[in-house]
Amino acid sequence: MDLTGPLSPAECRALLQAGGIGRVSLSIGALPAIFPVRYQLVDDDIVFRSPTDATPGPGSIDGAVIAFEADQFDPDEAGGWSVLVVGRVEPDGEPGFTRVPSERISGHRFAPLGNVPG
Repeated sequence: MDLTGPLSPAECRALLQAGGIGRVSLSIGALPAIFPVRYQLVDDDIVFRSPTDATPGPGSIDGAVIAFEADQFDPDEAGGWSVLVVGRVEPDGEPGFTRVPSERISGHRFAPLGNVPG
């Protein structure tokens, strides 16, 4: 396995399979907004809890195009990975949850930064 460089879609899905914390980015009132969410990968879709109030949030705008990002960093190895999913918000069949089909998925492994000049 290469320790740096791009990840295949299958590798991205495998890394997301464990679930955890990710970030949802969308536009609200023509301004960017980023929300942390606890997610799971279900049938290749990102699923997370919808907001419980009327506050605009990552699951409150059906049909909105969002970006979802999750990553992991290993401090012992000083490397890690990042996966980006782009898709449209859909209501999930389960009340209180939002589903984002992965229309585009990409990722990258990164290596230690090393010595930074300056």
